[in-house]
Amino acid sequence: MAIIGDVFAPEKRGKAIGAVMSSFAVASTVGLPIGLTLAETFQSWNAPFLAIALATIPVLILVYWKLPSLTGHRVDQTEHPLMQIVAVLRQPVHVIALVFMLTIALGTFVVIPFIAPFYQANCGRSQTDIPIIYACAGFFTMFGVNLIGWLTDRFGAQRMYLIAGTGAVLMTGVVTNLSSINLLTAIIITTSFMVLASGRMVPAQALMLRSADPKLRGAFMSLSTAMTHYATALGPLISGLIMGEAYPGGPLTNFP
Repeated sequence: MAIIGDVFAPEKRGKAIGAVMSSFAVASTVGLPIGLTLAETFQSWNAPFLAIALATIPVLILVYWKLPSLTGHRVDQTEHPLMQIVAVLRQPVHVIALVFMLTIALGTFVVIPFIAPFYQANCGRSQTDIPIIYACAGFFTMFGVNLIGWLTDRFGAQRMYLIAGTGAVLMTGVVTNLSSINLLTAIIITTSFMVLASGRMVPAQALMLRSADPKLRGAFMSLSTAMTHYATALGPLISGLIMGEAYPGGPLTNFP
């Protein structure tokens, strides 16, 4: 994201962010069925983690070979990295932006981890349906997020965030209040939710980059990523404390 901020002009960042965010969207949806398949195939929960470790090797080579280093902003930079983080937090607009990113990610990850078990326990879908649902959602999200990136450049980040964010709120209400549904309905609803929940991150990131001090963009985006990862851990914890089971192995309660 810091590289996008340095390389792309503000009016062209939406498309670039859309390309990057679509990879996150696909990973968060397709990753689940792939991980389950690896674990079941090799009869070990370690298999997905080993696969990720192996996959990073060619990625590291490509990153080293292709990505620009962009070290020009460090010519006059003598502060310790921790002091750069302190400098980021001293600017109120940065703090507001970081809280903004925390709430966006939290709003997504209180819901996403429990969609699959909710579909199985409450909506009549089988375990074999889940990879199909998530694969379809990931496929369409890849294109949907890129489309939202293009629209962000065309109509502005703030307007597109309001549209995608409102849609994500509505679809959250739908996906958490379902009863018995067929496979096609599950695919359509999950895809709509994933496209909007992931798509709103594109204009949100564009707004974040706009608010960042260029001299502190790297440290700022590192903190933003930290906020996102914190939310991915905190969200399921909050949901787990709220939700329950009607009886052992029965329908989940309090998902809405």
